[in-house]
Amino acid sequence: AATGSPSRASTTSVAPNWMVEAERFAPRLRRIFYRGGERERLLDQVGPGDLVVTSYAIAARDIRLLAEKRFAALVLDEAQALKNVHARRTVAMRELEADWKLALTGT
Repeated sequence: AATGSPSRASTTSVAPNWMVEAERFAPRLRRIFYRGGERERLLDQVGPGDLVVTSYAIAARDIRLLAEKRFAALVLDEAQALKNVHARRTVAMRELEADWKLALTGT
């Protein structure tokens, strides 16, 4: 994601809901659901203003690719999933570069 692109990561169970909510509340944003076998190609298509949605599991798996990008914003939903500072996904999320970061938790 070039500078200017927001990104958000969450647990796998709520990632699809973010796509639905983004369509509802920000219909002009181009939404990219970063998942599946073609996701590296998707990342190459991300530009300023695009919203990238993915899960913690996929972000941790692809951290080398994602860490090459700088995001305008990074929203970490269900951030209680990152409470173990030594967990692979927690370490991976700290490697992501963003101008603005927000962690949300329901617990």
